[in-house]
Amino acid sequence: MNPFCRILLFALFFSNATAWASAPYFIAGKVVDEKGAVVAGATVFISGSQKVTVTNDEGRFIFNSIDAGTYHLSVQMLGYNSLTQNVMVQTESVNLNLTLKVKPIVLNTVNIGGDGNWAKNYELFKRHFLGITPNAQHCKILNPEVISFGTQGKKLTAEADELLIIENKLLGYRIRYLLKSFNCTPAMHTASYDGDPIFEPLQGTDADSTNWAANRLNTYKGSLMHFLRAVYTNSVLQEGFIANQLYVLKNSFGNFHADPRPVKFDTIVNVLDTSFVAAKFNSLYINYDPKKAAELATMSADSVKKRLIMSPTGSVLNLYLKEAVIDRRGNYVDYRTFLLQGLWGRRGLADQLPFEYQPNIATK
Repeated sequence: MNPFCRILLFALFFSNATAWASAPYFIAGKVVDEKGAVVAGATVFISGSQKVTVTNDEGRFIFNSIDAGTYHLSVQMLGYNSLTQNVMVQTESVNLNLTLKVKPIVLNTVNIGGDGNWAKNYELFKRHFLGITPNAQHCKILNPEVISFGTQGKKLTAEADELLIIENKLLGYRIRYLLKSFNCTPAMHTASYDGDPIFEPLQGTDADSTNWAANRLNTYKGSLMHFLRAVYTNSVLQEGFIANQLYVLKNSFGNFHADPRPVKFDTIVNVLDTSFVAAKFNSLYINYDPKKAAELATMSADSVKKRLIMSPTGSVLNLYLKEAVIDRRGNYVDYRTFLLQGLWGRRGLADQLPFEYQPNIATK
């Protein structure tokens, strides 16, 4: 493609991206077991959203009013292994045929050190799973008894027989979470987990709703979701983010070299189509500072000071895969895409918002 045409396409796409106007599609499907028998009453939900349904007597389900984007569809049914499938909606609706496998019966649950050590493991689990932010302090797991712990070498593992139910009183959500994996290395103070959340807004008074709206907006500002949406619309500096390229990343956060000049995202982001962009980089240092970002937006690259001062509120975004495919909602195709350090690394489920969330522009 002619370079000028490519630049023109890029500019035209981004100038219209914030409109969020796209043709409505649907995601539908049928759920059966390994013998082809219909599975009725299975819970089907779109991870990270407020969209949940159950299969009917014919094993069918449908989600209407779906915009183009990437979705993680999960199916949960008692007696079967949970199933998760990535779905990309681009130019047409999607029909799926999903097969659930019978879950093997496990007779014994392993708890490290017996029941007496469960509480210690549970506190460690909460710290990494919910995070260590003010939001996390107001989160409560309502059914902790479904969690069991085990070991793999020096790692602590956790699994849950049922969906975890978490109440986030500061943001006003009840979250049901399908925990697929949890691994923690206590000696290294590191952990990783994977799963699928469903968000349900809590019911409250008008005062509660006002507080929740303010807390959600505060949580959204400077979040990974906010940043990725800004990447999609090519408005990173305008949204208050300063991103710098890391050239050397050493073992501890804050001990690395970075280019003091803000990253120009039109040099690392390619438009895939009208629904997705792809970003390619190694590691970025990202700080949310709207005032400083506004100043940098009017400066030339040569006038930027050569010394970069790292902030304890900064984040490091490491790209693990070949590229990060991002849609307009700030969602990305593969959960393994990023490794987070710094502020974003300290945030867990307590600081997540459903992808339907949109900030109130009037108060932004």
